Amino acid sequence: MPTALDITIVETLALLDGDFAEFAAGIAHDQYAIWLGAGVSLGKLPGLEGVAGEVLEHLRIRIDLRTPPASFAGA
Repeated sequence: MPTALDITIVETLALLDGDFAEFAAGIAHDQYAIWLGAGVSLGKLPGLEGVAGEVLEHLRIRIDLRTPPASFAGA
């Protein structure tokens, strides 16, 4: 199984939709906080702007406009 150093941001987000959906729900309900601190390797991640862009795109393509108020698919 690949480690966190071996997978992309998109693959990480897919894990949060699948195997780690309960953890993602906890984040959505303010049970956890995420910290992107100085320990993040800029060689692995595209910087905060790149990470934010990937996360926003991941959320955008999962918006279900049929379910007001624009619920996220699978949430």
